[in-house]
Parts: sequence; C-alpha cells; structure tokens
Amino acid sequence: MLLAGIGVGLSSSVIPYVSDQLAMRRLPRATYALMVSLLPATATVVGIIVLGQIPSAVEVAGVALVVAGIAVHREPEAASEPEARGASAGPSAAPRPAESLPR
Repeated sequence: MLLAGIGVGLSSSVIPYVSDQLAMRRLPRATYALMVSLLPATATVVGIIVLGQIPSAVEVAGVALVVAGIAVHREPEAASEPEARGASAGPSAAPRPAESLPR
C-alpha cells in the first residue's frame, strides 16, 4: 500500500513538475505560455475521453473563454522586441566589477 502511495505521488506531482521545468527551460517563451494556457482545454478533452466525465455548461464556457483569450492575443510589435530581449539595455545595465562595489 505504501509503495502504491509513493507511485501515485511521483506520477501525479514530481514527474509533471520536472517535465514542466524542463519544458520551460527549453521552449521559447511564447510556445511555453501557449501550452500552459491550453491545459484546461486539454484536461477537459482527456476527462471526456478517458474518464467519461461530461463537463457542465459553466465548465465548457470557461474553457471557451480560455481558448478565445488565446485566439485574440497578439504578439508585441517588432519595434519593442529588442527591448524585451534586453538588447537595447546598453552598458549601464551591465553588472559592475566586484572591486567597484561599495563595502
């Protein structure tokens, strides 16, 4: 029984958390954000197919609002991209050498 509890704990929390952190590190920010924002819709589809859970009208409306929010989202204009990446930060944003820091 204890071994089953450990298996459920690893399967339901540790493995998804580690996978999430690896995906966050390796995927572009926009791709990761899209995948995370589609989790409610994905969970609803899995619930219907695997578990036979039919969502209520309120739950379907919530998923529809999430999908609509994703659909209307637009990326920032190209002019602001260098600022978002830190390319225009200039030399003032560079860290100071250790000997110039106040003591």
